Amino acid sequence: MKKYLFSVILLTLGLLCLNCSKDSTGNLSDSELLSAGWEEFSARDYGAARDYFAELAGRGALLADAYCGLGWSRLYLGSLALAIEDFEAALNENPSTVTRNDILAGMCFGADASGDPQACIEFGGNVAPGWQFRYRTSLSFSDITLVRAASYYALGDFAASLTEVRLLDASFSVNVNTVEGRAALAAKIETLRGSV
Repeated sequence: MKKYLFSVILLTLGLLCLNCSKDSTGNLSDSELLSAGWEEFSARDYGAARDYFAELAGRGALLADAYCGLGWSRLYLGSLALAIEDFEAALNENPSTVTRNDILAGMCFGADASGDPQACIEFGGNVAPGWQFRYRTSLSFSDITLVRAASYYALGDFAASLTEVRLLDASFSVNVNTVEGRAALAAKIETLRGSV
């Protein structure tokens, strides 16, 4: 009898452990999954955030927000091509204005990280002035302006680069038609990278 009781207790404990280790996302509502994803993102656990957003996208729910979250998570995980695909999918889901700005900003940063200055300029040019990322408030329109300045510089459009820099520091002025002026502009962009 003791042997039988001991076996039942072990079996019960084993089943409880299996249930404890199961992913509990199935018990979360769509909005709870979205919130959990952004909480993990804000806590800088981008892998967990990606998993929540992927689960939400797999359900076919809140797709613009799910793909936006997937894009940002993958951007921080260094999966740039997948991030851009997620952002493109999010744009196809008629996002709200706020989410659309988050998507376009993510695409701008993704293009910058991928070394595509033309795309960076285009995406960044569609982000509303005054944008600030809701889930990482240290990212704002100033960062968009800075990567656009660097992108214009990379393309050799020094006048446009200077225009962007002057949005961040109106007192900065150089002659971009000279080698010295271009060097000063490049140095200013690098200085701003450390301060924006």
